[in-house]
Amino acid sequence: TAASFAAVAGAFSMAFAMVFVKFLSRTETSIAILAFFSLSAIFTTLIPTITVWQTPSLIQIGWLALVGGLGSMGQYLYIRAYRIGDASVVAPFNFLQLPFAACLGYLVFAEMPGHATLVGGSIIIVSVLYIMRREAVVHRKVNQIPPVA
Repeated sequence: TAASFAAVAGAFSMAFAMVFVKFLSRTETSIAILAFFSLSAIFTTLIPTITVWQTPSLIQIGWLALVGGLGSMGQYLYIRAYRIGDASVVAPFNFLQLPFAACLGYLVFAEMPGHATLVGGSIIIVSVLYIMRREAVVHRKVNQIPPVA
């Protein structure tokens, strides 16, 4: 179905973006990477946006500015994390978006997460904790200095 294709395409795009950010962080500043991704998003969505454009109200503009500001701040922090951290450590944190979104949906909109969301969120949290612990152990072993004989 179209929804499944969109989800797979989104996952592929995010994976590509993660690798691209890590690659660009070798030579570019975090602000430059953020600007590049923002401009590419504008040009990618310009034509579809024009086809369904509705002029927002002043209240909607305020909300859009808030969402844009928070989104840009989140992207900047995401880029900084990939710049200073190993991708294998940083990437699992991206999966915490689902449980955070479920909690915010409950608190802000009184949306009760379904059974699948609760089970999936639990699997994500346990997986992230396992990967973080495993990476810490591997990092510790790699950085140990062998004893002098």
